[in-house]
Amino acid sequence: MPRNAKGGKAPAKRKSRTPRQSRESVQAILDGIAKSVAAGAKVKDAVAKAGVSYSNYNYWRKRAGIAPSRRGKRGAAKAKTTGKGSVLRILQEMTENRSEWQRLQSAMARIEQLDARFRELTRQLEKAGT
Repeated sequence: MPRNAKGGKAPAKRKSRTPRQSRESVQAILDGIAKSVAAGAKVKDAVAKAGVSYSNYNYWRKRAGIAPSRRGKRGAAKAKTTGKGSVLRILQEMTENRSEWQRLQSAMARIEQLDARFRELTRQLEKAGT
């Protein structure tokens, strides 16, 4: 083994870098951090708990199209929100909204039925009272 110029130990081997995360695993990590933050945790604490550096977290958010705009209030509306993650998230929200809309429509139909029944019973009581 080659020795150091100062006569010490051999130079340490460099650590191999960790492999890149797949898009699915990155999205899972981002979702986990978002859930932690929604539960009341601080972003830096949630990122540390996930075992991710804060700079990687911001980079992944930017790549997914969910990073906050640094353009200020005027440029925020013009900020790009393209990316596979943002499109999938929008489609998921649309699906959830549609199912919620259908649930509300069925509830409104039931309310209308109950209102009609109430009016009918009120008429019958008025006829019986006169």
